[in-house]
Amino acid sequence: MTSVIVPAASLGLRAKLALCWPDNSPPFRPRSLERYIRYLHLMHDVIRASIPLMELALTRCDDQTEQGARLADYYRHHIIEESGHVELVLEDLDELGVSNAQALARVPDLTIVAMAGSQYYWLIHVSPLPLLGYIAFLEGRPPTSETLEAVKAILPEGSGAYRALAVHAEADPHHSREMDELLDGLNLTHEQASLIGASAIQSVRLYLEAAISMNQVP
Repeated sequence: MTSVIVPAASLGLRAKLALCWPDNSPPFRPRSLERYIRYLHLMHDVIRASIPLMELALTRCDDQTEQGARLADYYRHHIIEESGHVELVLEDLDELGVSNAQALARVPDLTIVAMAGSQYYWLIHVSPLPLLGYIAFLEGRPPTSETLEAVKAILPEGSGAYRALAVHAEADPHHSREMDELLDGLNLTHEQASLIGASAIQSVRLYLEAAISMNQVP
């Protein structure tokens, strides 16, 4: 039986993500400096896993097929694009009084551990494709200009501890367009698109759980 190719796979994935998170509300509302620091810790928990996950994905790509080669090219390129981002978060935390040693010694958010950790399962036991759903979700809701201004308003005067947010506010819309082009060019089967969608939905559910918990803390 011949597998059916999914046309415009990006539209299907975006529709699934929209159903999971139907409004445009941000995951973080910068109501206090303490809450912003908590958000930076959460951001660090997520970003520190990004490059290692893509490096593992590269080892799982089959360069002998057109789809595998294109997927490997994407991961190689995106590793370069994401380089230095975790250091930006650590710089922001350090400026706000949390040393690198303190940030790295902190027990990470267990829901984020589950979210990122599940991607290792997908990569080792399934394929390198589901990681695309994870990345599409994380980069599909970039920080807004309103969020950036709200963060600046709660920072100490003259502080530049919003570097990581600013970089993602600028880069993520472009990365989302790249992802859509990739998804539409991979000639995904329905089974493959379903794997990517399942990973994306799982990622939204776990991230929202972590974000809601964070926002409930005064």
